[in-house]
Amino acid sequence: MSTSQTLSQLVNITNSLDSGDPDMNPLE
Repeated sequence: MSTSQTLSQLVNITNSLDSGDPDMNPLE
């Protein structure tokens, strides 16, 4: 797995948490 793919997945996960249920986001 390349670094760019890993970063893309991390961004996608972060975006999903931001737009999803706040209770599912440990940073909130």
